[in-house]
Amino acid sequence: MKRLTSLLDFVRRSKLGFDITLGDIALLAIAIAQAAGNPITETRLHKVLTIVERELKLGVANLKPHYFGPYIPELRDALEGLRKNSYIEIEERSRETSDFGYPYIKVYKVTKSGEARARELADKLARSSLGKRILKLLELWAPARLDVVLYYVYTKYPDLTDRSVIKDRVLGHSAVT
Repeated sequence: MKRLTSLLDFVRRSKLGFDITLGDIALLAIAIAQAAGNPITETRLHKVLTIVERELKLGVANLKPHYFGPYIPELRDALEGLRKNSYIEIEERSRETSDFGYPYIKVYKVTKSGEARARELADKLARSSLGKRILKLLELWAPARLDVVLYYVYTKYPDLTDRSVIKDRVLGHSAVT
């Protein structure tokens, strides 16, 4: 497995000209969503990164089926690293109603230094065809409404939604927040 990971890192680095991490892609998604006026939540971030990983096979995310659809276990550590580097702030907002026992949602916001880092990453990505594809997917999906992202993920990647407790609501076009 270690050898395969090293090979994936080599291929990704050679296609991009530099190594990119899950945290880098998450930072770009957060920055793009924020710039579009739709700050990204934890649920939407997991699903947007699922789309990027599945569409481009980057090998930066370990996708797992979970109770709310595709889940990336490493994302929390990546986000904590972004927070520690002062690239993002994490805000917990109360929900008026919660069907699943979670009284709040996490919203991610890019700081000034995070904006600078995101611009630097975007400039680097724009220099390669793979990087341009990453940016195109992020620009399409990061600012999209959660129900739209969920429906796409649940219909496109059913293998990652078999443990989901919200699958029927998502596929029934119910509003999910």
